[in-house]
Amino acid sequence: MQKETSTLTKQSVKDLDADHHDALSRAVGNVLSTDIALETYAQIIDGLPLGNVAWNRYKHKLHPKHPIDTHNELCPGALERAQEMRDAFNIDLLKFEPKLLQTYQSASTSTQQFRLRLLEFTAVSLHQIAVYLFQKAACVHDLHHAPESGLTIRDITLWQRPANGWLPTVPYPTLFTHPGFTAVEQYPNGKADLVGYWAEDRVLGGVVLFDRSQDWNNEDEPNVYFQSSRPKRTYLVYQLLDEQQEALLNFITALSSDSTPKPCPIPLSSSAENTVRIKPADARHIHKIYRDPWEILAQERSQPPSQFVRDRDVISATDHPEVEDLLRRLLNRRD
Repeated sequence: MQKETSTLTKQSVKDLDADHHDALSRAVGNVLSTDIALETYAQIIDGLPLGNVAWNRYKHKLHPKHPIDTHNELCPGALERAQEMRDAFNIDLLKFEPKLLQTYQSASTSTQQFRLRLLEFTAVSLHQIAVYLFQKAACVHDLHHAPESGLTIRDITLWQRPANGWLPTVPYPTLFTHPGFTAVEQYPNGKADLVGYWAEDRVLGGVVLFDRSQDWNNEDEPNVYFQSSRPKRTYLVYQLLDEQQEALLNFITALSSDSTPKPCPIPLSSSAENTVRIKPADARHIHKIYRDPWEILAQERSQPPSQFVRDRDVISATDHPEVEDLLRRLLNRRD
């Protein structure tokens, strides 16, 4: 059952002190200034992702005959509305959980803890913008596709391949879905939160997760983790390298979008060097790596991790780079 969320319990950032408020506004502005952010939010305003973007996920549930392949460019008006949104954006319009505001405000701006909380707040802000656009924005796609065309948002989202002896594949509630974040009944904003996680992943390179296993002191909090949906990359939760995290933090803390580091570090991606990797279920339930408490499913809490259905049953070098190194050493030994 979907959780009920009252906007009365959420708060604006208006009550933050000037330093914390301005740092957050700059951080979100720096991200919104990127081409990947503009394209991502324009697709939400459109109402459907571009075909190549929809396919650019592991476990996408798509079929070669899926009509999303006809959506090769944004519908007229989507990009322009996204640009207008970006130009008029005001962080004060968003509402956040009081605990998030409190932990951010309590972090001294001269500490690493502040930078990590700023990153967390920025990720949540990107998520919230996507939620708002999905819930409130008038999608432009259906303005250009008649109901009888078979190419409306609903038609394309709910399309299933003909049976022909194959088991049916139930589509996601929206094509704006990160396959690692699909528990729509658990999320405060329901289907809109699917879109929020998708947008974070598209823009930053993954959903941003944190080690919640204990209350960390100012400077000893571990590096953040990402959970990405990019194909040919790992589906596992992976920890950012020091240089990846520093590049990301430097980017969001730049004094303006004109002074952000070049080249732009987002979206980030994993490589064989990201050796700290954890199965998503184990990350949440054993290692306490997550961002929001509703990411932990009630039905999963009742099962030991070994009973989870795994995303992949084959051990690959993509997910476990140490396997490739082991095979190389074994082959060298044979020589």
